[in-house]
Amino acid sequence: MRWVFLCLLLINILYALWQVQQGKLQLRADSPASVVVETLQRSESSSAQGSDVAAGLCMHLGGLAESGDLRALRQRLLALGVEARMVSLDIVSEEDYLLVKTVPGTRNEALAALRLLQDGGIESYLIGDGAMAGKIALGVFASRESASSRREQLQLQGYESDIEQLERHVSQPWLEVDAAARRLVDARMLQRLREAFPGLVHHYRPCGSLPAVNG
Repeated sequence: MRWVFLCLLLINILYALWQVQQGKLQLRADSPASVVVETLQRSESSSAQGSDVAAGLCMHLGGLAESGDLRALRQRLLALGVEARMVSLDIVSEEDYLLVKTVPGTRNEALAALRLLQDGGIESYLIGDGAMAGKIALGVFASRESASSRREQLQLQGYESDIEQLERHVSQPWLEVDAAARRLVDARMLQRLREAFPGLVHHYRPCGSLPAVNG
């Protein structure tokens, strides 16, 4: 009986030691080191996603006054191992201000109001198409101040009007550097290019978002 009791006691001791060892392993699994590993894995995943997004962006270089300067810039980039293609970018070249009068009702009513204005010696015409079709134009001005001054004069004569801003767009050639090649155009290279080509600016857009031009 004594041997049986000793065997049972030994088994209980071994079982208790095994439970303690299992608890230590569990604590190690939940230790800060494992948290750091998980954080690094998440960081790597986020970086990979960010790289995928950045991979779809191209660098666009332009803003130069002369198209010949842009061709020279393209040749400079080619000499540096950076290939670029010519694209077209629409920019606002000028802003005008249009004084308009809105006439509720049909086109005939707008024409009747137009005749009254013209009979009163006020230069005006009916806008035939576009977003402001059917309104009466009372003049185009180069500045908002001039348009406001004319508006006040018409108000004194009993005519209400509104000021609408008009933008004139022109197409300007730019250079597009694809996502792979733009990694070569770092801050140091950009600084050297700006020194050689005053007025040079750059921005990022999705690759292929601008139409290509021959050049």
